Amino acid sequence: MNKISYFLISILFLLSFTTLSQDEIKKTIKLQAEKIVTSVFEKEYDTLIKYTHPRLIELAGGKDVLMEIIKSEMKAIEEQGLIIEKVEIGDSILLGKHKKEYHTLVPKVMIFRIQGKRILSKSYLFGFSSDKGKNWTFIEADKLQSEKGALILPNFKTSIKIPKQPDPIFLED
Repeated sequence: MNKISYFLISILFLLSFTTLSQDEIKKTIKLQAEKIVTSVFEKEYDTLIKYTHPRLIELAGGKDVLMEIIKSEMKAIEEQGLIIEKVEIGDSILLGKHKKEYHTLVPKVMIFRIQGKRILSKSYLFGFSSDKGKNWTFIEADKLQSEKGALILPNFKTSIKIPKQPDPIFLED
């Protein structure tokens, strides 16, 4: 074998260790998405902010301002009597890419109680990674579809089709 062949084999060998497989990326996504949703239950708002898309942090006025907003919102939710019973991250995670940024769509199911009613809500987290799937930040996917979506991420493009958020389902006790 000539020197060029050895060089190419060496490069491919090194790349195999630095690139995560799709299964590894999906496991990482699920783990990090679970962290963002459990951080709300456990009132670990630093963790919530860590996995929040940086543009949302910027629009809020920075991490400290966002922390105060979150605390205020959570207090208001508690005062309204909303009780979150369960939040689950689904397994049917979609992956996509635009330029050098990885994207994901992660299903989320939440069951909560308010005013004596038990409600099931299905939604999606949309994730972003600029380091080939090792670290993810998220935004509620429906925010990208709203009129505010263009204000949040003006140049947003993705290969993933974001479904419309289904209506909540009222459950029997």
